[in-house]
Amino acid sequence: MAGQPLPDLEFNGLKNGLKNELVFALLRQREGLTELAELLVRMSRAPDTDATWRDYCVQFLGKCYPRISDAKSREAMADALWDALKTRRRGRAADSAARQLMTLGRTFPEFPPEKVSAASLNALLDPASSDETRTALLQVCGTLGERGALPSARTIAGRNSAPVLRASAIAAVGMLGDASDLPLLKRLAASGDARVSRPAAAAIDRIRKSNQ
Repeated sequence: MAGQPLPDLEFNGLKNGLKNELVFALLRQREGLTELAELLVRMSRAPDTDATWRDYCVQFLGKCYPRISDAKSREAMADALWDALKTRRRGRAADSAARQLMTLGRTFPEFPPEKVSAASLNALLDPASSDETRTALLQVCGTLGERGALPSARTIAGRNSAPVLRASAIAAVGMLGDASDLPLLKRLAASGDARVSRPAAAAIDRIRKSNQ
């Protein structure tokens, strides 16, 4: 940004950090939450919103939702969360939306787990989704029992993927897979890379327990 001495990346990081702290402070207040939610919805959808701040806005929407009773505001917040999951797959907003929707679904019937898992699977299969997004979506699909994610999880687990993405895929295989996955998991558990061997060992244990 012109007129400030810091590199843009550092400046944006400081700016987002300050805004983050400000929203946390506002969340502790008893009044003004509806107005805050309206701002978060607008910023989460604005095309010129910094990708990192958009991710924060999505996370804050999930935190605001249980504290707001106004039906119109809730509808706008829900629409923004679903929209982030459907359209913001290159950054972190989509995976944050999936996590928030999954969490809200444990309490609010307007976020049925089957709808969250289906939308998360659709995002997972989108070639435009980033590795960071797919890492989180695999976790959401695994937790929600979305077996449609299993083929992708198997493929990612079996190839030389980014370590965090691969670990997430291995964990998803453990949650969604069956005894037929044990040969792959045993091979991975014998890896010298703990980032692969540990989640593989945990996945083996999970599948074996589920078959008892």
